[in-house]
Amino acid sequence: MEAQTESTDLNVNDESKTPSSKEKNVLCSVCSENPAKYKCPKCLTRTCSLPCVKSHKAAADCDGVRCKTAFVSLPEYNENHMLSDYRLLEETARLCDNGARILQSNPSRLSRYNLQHINFARKMGITLKIAPRTFSVHKQNKTFYIYKTKRFVWSLELCFPTIDVRLKNEIQDAATIAEAVKKTCSKFVDNNPVILPYCNCDDVMVFMRRRDYPSNVEKYHKIDPALTLKEVLVGKTVVDFPKLIIVRDSEAEHYTNNVCEEISPYTQLDKDRGQSNFPRRNFNRRNFNRRNQRPKPYQKNKPKPYQKPNDAPSVQTSTLYNHTAADSFP
Repeated sequence: MEAQTESTDLNVNDESKTPSSKEKNVLCSVCSENPAKYKCPKCLTRTCSLPCVKSHKAAADCDGVRCKTAFVSLPEYNENHMLSDYRLLEETARLCDNGARILQSNPSRLSRYNLQHINFARKMGITLKIAPRTFSVHKQNKTFYIYKTKRFVWSLELCFPTIDVRLKNEIQDAATIAEAVKKTCSKFVDNNPVILPYCNCDDVMVFMRRRDYPSNVEKYHKIDPALTLKEVLVGKTVVDFPKLIIVRDSEAEHYTNNVCEEISPYTQLDKDRGQSNFPRRNFNRRNFNRRNQRPKPYQKNKPKPYQKPNDAPSVQTSTLYNHTAADSFP
């Protein structure tokens, strides 16, 4: 009987040490009242209900998505990690295949309409760059050119970073920046009353990000609201359509510290080399192969005239008639 009681006691102790029983005793890390039922895949935080899960994501800024590329030491590596890596490779291959199909259906070549816009902007002194068709920026672009008046109607985007609002409107390049801001804000002020203080350009500052620098370098142009949109864009690089940043005077410290009106090193390097940002290619020029030099098409390969060898008997040739004995009369 004593042996049986000892064995039963051992079984009871083993069950108490199982992971399931331990997890039941863990309380929710958010409310600390109810036992935890769920575990966050990213940070392994224990929660008990949906409100606690939402509050945890809002407080810790956690999206709840497991990091597939997190470091795992070799002793902890198991079959689950191997399957996760295998699925990650499969997903990467699938995304590459989808991207290749998108490029085949939507080639990256610019249309004739976009090339005309680039040429017209170059004549005005504006460096215009067009994103590929698959980019969302290209799909949002509604800029068009008026041939009669020779002016652009730009799809202007106004960014208000302090209130997290973006407004888009079609503005002619003859309008001033103050008029464009007032017209765009008055169009959307009923839906967004927060932008009402920004309608007047006397109390705000306007900036434009420089696009001739790398994307990880933040440099800005300071824009005068009294200038027209055409005067503002001359000498600047625009990607699809211009984007203006509007902030108050008290909120413009970050932008004023990064204002750079000097020429970028990449543009200066192109000018030193004698190249423009968009060099014209001479498509009529043919590639010349130095290894296999072929004659140019305008050269004629005439055969050399036939020359008789020096050993051949000389024959007298004359334009006069030579009288011989055979020609004498009987």
